[in-house]
Amino acid sequence: MSSSEGTGGVEKTTLVKNLNNELLKTDVSRSKLSFGIVVLFTDVRKVQAQIVNRLEVIVDNEESVESIASKIYQRLKQEKSLHLILDDVWEPINLDEVGVPQPEDSAGSKQRSKHVNENVKKRGDIQSCFLYCSLYPAAILTNDLIKCWWSEGFLGEHDTYEEAYNRGITMIESLKDACLIETRELNSVKMHDVVHDVSIWIANSFGTEHNSLIQAGIELAEISHIKMSASHKRISFVSNRINSLPDCFMECPETTSLLLQDNDPLVKTPHEHFLAFPALRVLNLSETGITALSSSINSLYQLRAVILKDCHWLTELPPIDNLCNLLLLDCANIMLHYVPHGMDKLTDLKLLHLPPTALESIGQGILLKLSSIEIINMMCTLSWRISRHPQFHQEQGTDNTLGIVRKKRVPLLGTTSFDELSSLHKLTSLSIKLDSSSIFNGDHTWMTRLKRFRIEVGEGPMRVPFNKSTRMIGISKCEIFMTTFGVALDLAHRGIPFGKNCFNGVSSRISSFS
Repeated sequence: MSSSEGTGGVEKTTLVKNLNNELLKTDVSRSKLSFGIVVLFTDVRKVQAQIVNRLEVIVDNEESVESIASKIYQRLKQEKSLHLILDDVWEPINLDEVGVPQPEDSAGSKQRSKHVNENVKKRGDIQSCFLYCSLYPAAILTNDLIKCWWSEGFLGEHDTYEEAYNRGITMIESLKDACLIETRELNSVKMHDVVHDVSIWIANSFGTEHNSLIQAGIELAEISHIKMSASHKRISFVSNRINSLPDCFMECPETTSLLLQDNDPLVKTPHEHFLAFPALRVLNLSETGITALSSSINSLYQLRAVILKDCHWLTELPPIDNLCNLLLLDCANIMLHYVPHGMDKLTDLKLLHLPPTALESIGQGILLKLSSIEIINMMCTLSWRISRHPQFHQEQGTDNTLGIVRKKRVPLLGTTSFDELSSLHKLTSLSIKLDSSSIFNGDHTWMTRLKRFRIEVGEGPMRVPFNKSTRMIGISKCEIFMTTFGVALDLAHRGIPFGKNCFNGVSSRISSFS
């Protein structure tokens, strides 16, 4: 048995078809039989149909799979040798169920089976990643896509997020090579419209593994009339104008991703909303107008990613102590007043984006409990703004009444919380803003194990380009720090914004802003 392998788009199927056409000239009555089959489906009956057609075995369309398998088996056992060529196989095929005899060379067979199974797994992962792209109506940020793939389990088992991320980049390049996705802008990809339509058709045509409900980018305002199925694995309402969710969703026990991002008019999630999705792994409510999140989220025990970035009106989160499998919590650019109750229970959490723009404090010992954390981003990109809550657009009789006037608060991580970071031994990337007191009278040599960091010291605004591979410290309006590190800062004042200096033993780039 052979399998054709290689990157998509290199004419493997054409090669197999041409080989099959040549083999069709062979008399099947000969003692040595070879034939090729281009398997486009993994349904057993359809595979059997291709084989019996080549073997000229007479079967009744009403016969059972077992009966046809018996006829195939008896016919093939007459042959001294058999060469079966399989192409475009995305999922494992049980050859015993099809009726194909297993090779007698058990040792060699095991090796080949292992190789084929590994191949099938890789192809299955690529297929899953490809079909996941169909959930988005337009360009997709590469980082966001990889995080969803990772949370869904498409990137395999890895010890670290960085390993999974690198695997994700490899997947993206493979899909680009096959012309299934294309680069849109820096750090984003998209599907061609035709490929997008085909991917949706594929997802909903071959079994339930990728069966999806996709209603993205079509200006939907209401979804109560949308028919959902208990078999839907993924649901996407990305980039619409949805203003409310049904109080009672049909139960979707198989759904693993629920994408609701970029629905600015959406202001709330019903109280029991998430109870309909017990198997949910990925929840994305980014760029919505929600002011509160349903407490039923705490019942999603399988949840791995909660993405809430740019929910500017969300000021608090419900308890999350039951989300013991959570890997990613992204609260970028939201105005949380308090760390959610139970965050110290998230011992599997690897990525945390929690800018403390409006946080009263981070409780002592909370960071210490995040023993698996690899990436912490506590930077804020919000600034002074006058904004209008989406709810004002929905109310009758309003005359463009202004919503909340927001002021950027300086996010400062205290000395205690900063010291706790030194005990997080899996931490590799850190972005935080500190007051000057946090960086004195301490041993900061633990920072040498970080692969990248951005630390801002002081209260002034900073506008510094940051490369993700960089180690950088920025200083603003911090006279004590400037005096202590006068030599380093003198370089910046002389017009050299980035100099090679030492921060208690930590090699970094230092910038000064006065």
